Amino acid sequence: MSLFSGKKVGAFDYEVIFRKLVLQLESLDRASETVYEILKSVLDVVGARSGSLYTYQPRSHLFVLQKWVGERPLSLSIAEDYEFLTFLKQTGVPLVKEEVLNEPRFLDLRPAGIHYFTQLSCVIAVPLLVKGAWAGVLNIGRSIGGRQNERELKELLITLGSWLGHHVSSALLY
Repeated sequence: MSLFSGKKVGAFDYEVIFRKLVLQLESLDRASETVYEILKSVLDVVGARSGSLYTYQPRSHLFVLQKWVGERPLSLSIAEDYEFLTFLKQTGVPLVKEEVLNEPRFLDLRPAGIHYFTQLSCVIAVPLLVKGAWAGVLNIGRSIGGRQNERELKELLITLGSWLGHHVSSALLY
């Protein structure tokens, strides 16, 4: 029985989503293909036409572009101490471009956020953390169709981010 068995939250059926992702992991041999296919699947789930995955390289203290779908990000690497990433790690939750642009609580972060979202061609940044340590960052581009409930989408992205963080961390070990 799956951890997500029968779990449907709003518009998202977690059991179906994670079953599909686990089947892809089992069927793909090379880590590079696996990461690309999982990135595509995550983007399909959230209805995005583009996105990218950056993995954290502890020796260089950089996030390095691993894979992207659709529009290629302008930045190939990002320093760990970048203000936006520091805030993302502290909160541990996805940040949405619209929130950073419009909510007063993000006033100090706004310039760094605008730069981040522009350079990475995304509208959502999802931290991939394992026990509070960086594994990477998932960046999601604009949606294809209708807009999902933002709260439900964030909850799904928190779960996917945690799961993907563990997968990315394991893949980097090999």
